[in-house]
Amino acid sequence: MMTSPVSPHQPSRLRRTLRHLGTGALALGTMAMGTFAATASPGASGEPPAVPARTDDGFPVPQPGTAFSFPRDHGSHPDYRIEWWYLTGHLESVGGTTGTPESARNSPDGGGRSYGFQVTFFRYAGPLPEEEDSLPAADPLAGDRQIFSTHVALADIDGGQFLQAHRMDREGWNAAAATDTLAVRHGPWSLALADPETERMELVFSTGPDSHARLTLTPQQPLVVFGEDGTSRKGSDPAARSYYLTFPRLEVAGTLTVHGKERIVSGSAWMDHEVSSQQLGDDLAGWDWTAIQLEDGRSLKAYILRREDGTPSPFSRLVWIGPDGSQTAFRPGPDFQWTGIDSWTSPHTGTSYPSTVRIDTRDPATGQPVSLRLHPRLDDQEVRDPLADNAYYEGACSVSSPSGLRGLAYLELVGYGPHGLPGGLR
Repeated sequence: MMTSPVSPHQPSRLRRTLRHLGTGALALGTMAMGTFAATASPGASGEPPAVPARTDDGFPVPQPGTAFSFPRDHGSHPDYRIEWWYLTGHLESVGGTTGTPESARNSPDGGGRSYGFQVTFFRYAGPLPEEEDSLPAADPLAGDRQIFSTHVALADIDGGQFLQAHRMDREGWNAAAATDTLAVRHGPWSLALADPETERMELVFSTGPDSHARLTLTPQQPLVVFGEDGTSRKGSDPAARSYYLTFPRLEVAGTLTVHGKERIVSGSAWMDHEVSSQQLGDDLAGWDWTAIQLEDGRSLKAYILRREDGTPSPFSRLVWIGPDGSQTAFRPGPDFQWTGIDSWTSPHTGTSYPSTVRIDTRDPATGQPVSLRLHPRLDDQEVRDPLADNAYYEGACSVSSPSGLRGLAYLELVGYGPHGLPGGLR
């Protein structure tokens, strides 16, 4: 059972925290850092504005040139205002239900069923107190500053179903994240580093009592740090930036139970961990984002930060990622154009999402133009959090191209609903 975001019995400071965070939250992509010493970068005439050490409300700002230390920086960074661990993946059943005789494993209900999943653990820090001495004594079973919100979604492609679940809790007995390694838990859901040498991880999630998964994720490409200076810019405000680290390709194996039927599954996943204190510039209305895994072993991340007038922000990016982790990045222009070519309208919220997409870019391997088309594998993949009045699209897609490139992707569309962007992302 999901907990209420706030009850009359919770401290007034928690209620203030939730008001500060806004109506909901979601992910633009992600991975993280440790305990950082924030120092402002020098500025000079004609140079970009200096990076402030802190935001106007007192939170540290990610600094260029930060050196990361792992496994510590896979963990939580509670001094920063917002952080998330975001995972999406594509699964195929490799046999019948567990315990099925070998002779029956190729039945329609056995091997070859396709699934997509999204799990995002969010951590938010509440407003910094003006006077620490004015705070009430901490509850021994729950903290009084950090809020955890988690979204889980499972797309049963062959079954035509989109299952989802959500939780929100303050830190404590039911939600926590370690600061020295990757170990995030929220109710029965968890993400943990199982082997620091290989960076193999264990993920556990569910969408209900009879639909759940236990997966092992092993990196197949090196960890990638995005941003020219080690920070990812999200607007003209020098404080609107994040630490943005990614495992672009993870091998997945484990078990998946859907409506009581447990199956052995394998596949691939993408993981982001992002840390920020001011995620977006004030002039942005939302974003369109995708993580693409091509069959030739390369990966792409692309996103358009949409301004209020509908034009793309110059801080939008497309990044080709080689099997060795090398990056080739393009800004909006001749080498990166994003076009919505078909839309789907939600019967639940009435929101229209441009969920079929064409991305025109240049293939760094050949130097030739290439056009990638993303098509949803299931129409209805709208995430709707009953704990917040905000919805967004998070969908498994197939990828094709006239040039022969093929692959799978996840597509995220944010800010299209009547409520716009969640307040916690500003």
